[in-house]
Order: sequence, then C-alpha cells, then structure tokens
Amino acid sequence: MGGLGAAGMPSRGPGAAGRWTRRGALRAGAGVLVAAGGAGLAACARAVGAAGATPSKPRTTLVWAPWRVAWGQGWDTVFLEAVQPFLQANPGVDVRIDVSTGNGSNDGGTIPLIVAGAAPDVYSGYGPTKMIEGGYNLDLSPYLKEQNVDTSVWDAGQYQKYVRNGSVWALPAELSTSAVAVNEEMLDNAGLAYPDPAWDYTAAAALWRQTTVHTATAAKDVTGFVFWGQKASWLPGDFYLRGWGASAAQSNFSALSGLDSAAAKTFAQWWYPLCQDGVIAWNGVAPSWPKQVACGFAGSWQLPAFAAQTSVKWDFWPQPAWPTGTSSYAGNDYYAVSSTTAAPALAAAFAIWLTTDIQWQHSLMALQLVVPPSSKLWSAWVEVIGAVAPPLKAKNIQAFMTAPLQGRAFNHPAFAYDSDSAYALMSKYMPQIVAGKLDPIGGVTGAAQAVNAFEAAAAAEAAAVTSESKAFPATGHPIAAVATGV
Repeated sequence: MGGLGAAGMPSRGPGAAGRWTRRGALRAGAGVLVAAGGAGLAACARAVGAAGATPSKPRTTLVWAPWRVAWGQGWDTVFLEAVQPFLQANPGVDVRIDVSTGNGSNDGGTIPLIVAGAAPDVYSGYGPTKMIEGGYNLDLSPYLKEQNVDTSVWDAGQYQKYVRNGSVWALPAELSTSAVAVNEEMLDNAGLAYPDPAWDYTAAAALWRQTTVHTATAAKDVTGFVFWGQKASWLPGDFYLRGWGASAAQSNFSALSGLDSAAAKTFAQWWYPLCQDGVIAWNGVAPSWPKQVACGFAGSWQLPAFAAQTSVKWDFWPQPAWPTGTSSYAGNDYYAVSSTTAAPALAAAFAIWLTTDIQWQHSLMALQLVVPPSSKLWSAWVEVIGAVAPPLKAKNIQAFMTAPLQGRAFNHPAFAYDSDSAYALMSKYMPQIVAGKLDPIGGVTGAAQAVNAFEAAAAAEAAAVTSESKAFPATGHPIAAVATGV
C-alpha cells in the first residue's frame, strides 16, 4: 500500500485500544497461525538448497526479503521450507532470507541498497509506487512473456498498479481486499434489523444515521461507519470513489487529478455531509471498533485479529452497492526484482513463481490467511479460512470476495510524478470540507487544481533534467539515467 504514513492503516483494530497497523494485525495472530499451520513445516525444515545438487558445480544464491519475515521469529524457516519446490526445480540455486532492511514494508530503505548494488534480489512490500517512479525495479514483462504467464488471473485493479508504459515493474504478492464488519450486538440492543446482504448505499447511510450517537462525553459517542482512507486526511479510499465512477486520478500514473470530474463532485455532495454530521468518520481519527462503531472497515489482513474478537456479536458484510455497484479495496502488496540484481533471469523466475505457484499460495493461505493473487484460488481461500481459523468458520468470509469476483476491487491510482506528495496536497482540502470551511464541490475542485499544478511543475522539471542530461551526457549507474517519475 504505497506511501503509507501514520494514518496508513485502519486506526483501530478489532477490539484494539490504540492505533491498529497492518503489521500489528498480522503480528497479533502470527503465533497462533505458525503453531497451527507452520509447525509441521518448521519441524521438517531442511537445508535451503535443493537436495542432491552436485557440490562441485557453481551455485547461485538468491537473496529474498519477504516483508513478513521480520514480524516474528521462525518465519524464515517456515518460508524457506515452503519454497523448496522452487529449489528442487532449480538445482544449484539457494535462497537466503534477508531481514536486515527492517520490519514490514521497507520500500524506501531498499532504494539505497539497489543504487549501491547491494539489495536483495527479490523483495516484497506494499509501497510499489516510489519504486516504480524511481526506476528501481527490473522490468518483468519479457520474463512473463517468455513463461507465457496468464496475467488475467490477477485482480485487474491491483495488477494495473504495477504496469507503466507497457512494462511490468512488480507482481501481486496477495490480494488484500476488504469487507464491512457489522456490530450485530449493537443493532440487537437498538432493536434494528440487520442489513440486507445485498444492501445499497442508501440503506447503508440510513443505518449509519440510526446508529450514530452524539453525547457530551466522547467515550460514549457511537459512529455509524468508519471508512478507510490511507493516502490523505479524510480522503476516502479510491474504491469508494469508484463506486460513483470517480477516482482521485484520471488514470493510473496520470498527471491529472480526477477529483474535479462530475462523478467526483456528485460523490462529494453525498459523502461529505455524512462526515460533517459525524455519521461516518475517517479511520485516522475514528473511535475503536466495535465498542463505539456500528459498521467498520475490515481488511482481509486483519483476519487473525478478528478471529480473536469475542467481545461482541458481529459478522462481515460486503461493501454496499454504490451507484455503479459494490466495490472493495485492492492491495499494493508486491514482489519485485532489483534492477541491479546479478541474476536477473533467475530472480525474475523466482518472483514469478512466488505469484503463480499454486502450492506456495496455498501455504500462505494456511499460514497467514492471506488472499492469494490468483482469482482461481479465491473460492478455496474462503474454505481454507474456516478450516485453519475455527473462530471465523461461522463468519461471512465470502463478503471479502463479493466485489473482487465482480471485477470491482480497486487500488488507489498513482500520479505521474511524486505520487505521495500529490496525495499529501489533498490533506489541505478534505479536512476543511469536514470542518465546514469549504463546500464539498469547492473542496474537491481545489484539491484537483492543486494536484494538477504540482504535477505540471514536476513534469516541467523532469523535462528540464532530461534536456540537460542530453546536453551533458555522462556514464554511470543506469539508475542515474532514469528521469523523475518513470
């Protein structure tokens, strides 16, 4: 999830008292999951290299930095055991896990290592935009073509995030998607009916208003709906905008914002009055679910924590049907290959294996409950969750698949230049709408104009740098020749 800051993840987790981060969500259930699904693998762990390889032949070591490894002891052993099929198919190859780049997604920390030629050959994370902008990843398109990989099995809303100018700069590690966690106990106590499984946005808004409570004591307040927005303060995730046919950018890697479109203005006129009335709230400032929230954003990566949630009666619902249909989040989680790897073909083969191998995807489903990148396994994922996480067996896990199976899981689009800074500009406008200092149309229009001006200036600067480079050519590291925003 590229460019995550302090408000990058849902601020509250299931029953959590403090900020709920993605790392914390998986860490909360990591011990249980390893015990349940990884103990067998760890117990029979064997040498990293493929068995029976001839010692006298030269060996190649691929350094792999899977971003989950640093979240708990033992994952390196479990992961190495799980990739044995790749090693057995590639005699003479070893894989070494490197966790030195830090916990979680450390995309920024990997960049200087790539420039220095000291980065892991294959690395993972959820901030692909900065890596693609700087040209730090290897173009995987020729290797995908050579192996005849069917990219249509991946969620289009996620995969498009990795494609720029016809080249493929990363591959999906998993499909992080979303549903809505509904506090059924709160509805029971209020005498309210549960939402229809096929609820739409008008029914949802009515329920959220009915459950919202404002008191003189903040700790007693109840928010109808907590939405997720990870790119800017009070900016909803793009999948909400897509529900109205709008988007924060006109297209992926566009230099133009889409917030001034007619669809975006219509969305803003419906959405922001609910924010102003305290009916819905951005996760960055929202109270904790479930105590003070009727309906809250639920990310698939939070499932280990939801499995431990027993304080109230609750269940999952799909996202409501917006004017253009239901929609859900599509994650940024990726595998990529360093542009300075010494073994590009082998590293690319490993990255492709990680996102296409059926056995590996089944391992991750069982070990960490992640949604596999291949849509062919999504039905199996629903069954696996119930089998390996018994507390979730009776829950509506299918709600996470409702939108993806309709091709309606959406990622936030990147901008052409310095995408994180472009999104940061929006944080100057959205809170003013919520505070009533800007009307919804004026707020989104002002944000779009600010982003467009920023992107135009960045484009001019990039053009000037390119022109100067042509006038004064120099040799050096290949990355130095990549223009800003490429």
